[in-house]
Amino acid sequence: MLSWRLLVSPYMWSVCRRYLPRAAAVTTVNRSIADLYEREFGVRPEVVRNSTRYRESVPSPLDGDRIRLVHSGGAVPGRSIETMIDAVDVSDERFTLDLYLVGAYGSDSYLDRLRDRVERSDRVRIHPPVAPDDLPATLNSYDLGVFILPPRTTNHRLMLPNKLFDFVQARLGLVFSPAVETDALITRYGLGVTTDGFAVDDLVRALEGLTAEQVLEFKAAAHRAAHELSSEHDLDVLRRTVQRVLAEVG
Repeated sequence: MLSWRLLVSPYMWSVCRRYLPRAAAVTTVNRSIADLYEREFGVRPEVVRNSTRYRESVPSPLDGDRIRLVHSGGAVPGRSIETMIDAVDVSDERFTLDLYLVGAYGSDSYLDRLRDRVERSDRVRIHPPVAPDDLPATLNSYDLGVFILPPRTTNHRLMLPNKLFDFVQARLGLVFSPAVETDALITRYGLGVTTDGFAVDDLVRALEGLTAEQVLEFKAAAHRAAHELSSEHDLDVLRRTVQRVLAEVG
């Protein structure tokens, strides 16, 4: 983080100041970041979320008293994967956690450390990564998609990650740490719960406060929202943006 702030960030800000006002079109992944670009650089981007296509699916039933948590993404230090592992290990026995992880930047050293950690757990498993287009079908057998990310950067604080949309297409409920954009969607569509903070205890409290009935309702809410939170809307925005640019240059 320090190297980014000292070496990379000044360069990126310089590029944005110089070139964004010259761009025929600019897009970004959510409204909060679009507001930030407008405030800092005087450019108003279109919002094209990092969503995935609509899948025909239905929520899977619960497996007795078990509540099956799942997380998918990069095995990147700072993503609080250890927090999720530790929270499940100290939560009540209803909860299991499956992790579909991609090694980061050509190095599996962090992923190897996670594998060593999971070997001590009887309720957490690590699986090989799944191709993005296959991910919703793979995740459908679970109940809750979980993601904890402390706001160490502006992008973290304003995150709207693709995994949220993957979880919705898989018809899962959500358990996310606080963030402006994810909070808004979870609340608007009734998709799940937001933790009070980013520590193990915060996630444990959120999980142990859940009932089976709530989990089923979260999964049903994801099913109801799957069309609206698919990429069809975002592709429409992108098409209109491209058509406008082509009309202007033609």
